[in-house]
Amino acid sequence: MIRLPVAFGLVFFAFSLPASAQDAKPSGPILTIQTQPLGRLLGDVRTVLEAVGGKAAVAKFNETLTDRLGEKGLSGLDVSRPLLGTMPKIDAEGNPSLLILVPITSEKEFLDLLKRADFELEPVEKRKGLFTVVLPEDLGFIEKAISLRIVDKIAYFGSEMTADEMDAKKLPTAEAVADPKATDTLTVRSFIQNQPKAYVDVVAHDTDPERLKQAEASLDALPIPEKFKTLTTDLFAEVTRFSTVQNRDGDVQTIRLNVDPKSLDVSLTASLTAKPGTALLKSMQAYKPTGNRFAGIASQDAAASLLLRLPLFDDVIRKAAAAGLEEGLPAAKAQAPEPLHDLIDEAFAGVARTVKTGRVELGASMVPNKTGDYTLDLGVSFADPAKLEKLIRGHAALLPEDKARITWDDFTVGTVKVHRVDFPQFTKAKDFPDVFGGKSTAYLAFAPDAIFVSFGADAKDHITANITAKDAPAPVLEVALNGGKLRKFLEAFPADDRPP
Repeated sequence: MIRLPVAFGLVFFAFSLPASAQDAKPSGPILTIQTQPLGRLLGDVRTVLEAVGGKAAVAKFNETLTDRLGEKGLSGLDVSRPLLGTMPKIDAEGNPSLLILVPITSEKEFLDLLKRADFELEPVEKRKGLFTVVLPEDLGFIEKAISLRIVDKIAYFGSEMTADEMDAKKLPTAEAVADPKATDTLTVRSFIQNQPKAYVDVVAHDTDPERLKQAEASLDALPIPEKFKTLTTDLFAEVTRFSTVQNRDGDVQTIRLNVDPKSLDVSLTASLTAKPGTALLKSMQAYKPTGNRFAGIASQDAAASLLLRLPLFDDVIRKAAAAGLEEGLPAAKAQAPEPLHDLIDEAFAGVARTVKTGRVELGASMVPNKTGDYTLDLGVSFADPAKLEKLIRGHAALLPEDKARITWDDFTVGTVKVHRVDFPQFTKAKDFPDVFGGKSTAYLAFAPDAIFVSFGADAKDHITANITAKDAPAPVLEVALNGGKLRKFLEAFPADDRPP
């Protein structure tokens, strides 16, 4: 079984540093990179390949390594230790240096590995043990010069590093770069306070009022409403203001990537710490975790699911959403028949009411049951949809064969009436996939704060559970894909009709 959920969230942490640390001058790297031990990474790659493509995919991977590196393969690398990286410096224009620390078993074995991989080394004059790396043709897209020095079973590859900086005595040890507590597949730490002042000044210049005026002027050339130009400028100003505050008050920003090779769970998170006594710290302390009305829809058993909450806690974004509705209503009515205008008016009015609540959320999923039949679920925020429901009932009555396709008030969940919609034309079609359990029935419900739709094998049970589910913590955006279950769903469709 393959599951690939990708969750994006920004998690803030705050802590206090001792006074002596606050007064110290910035020192140390600007950024560090750390992986799990290389052997574990290779094992994880093979496990993922087998889950996706079977043993043949693993055999192909091993064959490719052998073709490139010979029978010795990766001999020369110490696969029991992690790969490390660091950015020792960055100039005023923002050009960084980079140092990659590769763990090796011995200098002789590693040099043999480089030779088998078609890397060539040119000794640097008057710098014993320092080499310039000549990359193989398939890596010719790397234009920066690469230096190499081997010290204590570590191969140091440097980019934008001077010969003096590549001196054995000046290179950082693995212990100085690594975070002993890091267990993630990949950890990237950015030490904001170690950024050179010249670079910070460049960032500040990019966000100064004059630059904002230039950005506003550039919008004049675009065919967008005047309200959007102002809101876009305001939003840009908010983003750049936060960038300035982060560079001034931030301490360490960390990005963590984790992969579970057996289930193919993938998670990506980011965290930011702030210096004590700063405005950034105060804003973090006031931050409250996000929740989602439809968190229950994103079942762990889903083949695919989506959770989304628009960031309407920001006043600028809320105004932009309101302006978008105001501008979009005339355009929508212009494209629709006149009898549907009252329905469109209420739909836009309801969305506007929802925006004012600050809770515009969406949840969707595709879930198989024990027999492999699927149900599609959707939930979307909508404040007080009673009038919209009444209008839909009225317009549906004008459709041909209404009574044969729609059963109003089919059953009730609490105080919420649930309507049944049958699509007989689907089940009569020869190419209708049996992945929905042979059912082409949907259920529709208008709750006081949301609209729910479920279609397929267990639609009735699903919509009942979704209506009664409560808010639960969730990131602003979460996308989840279960590769194995999704593949089975797609294979149920005729080849010419499969979704792209």
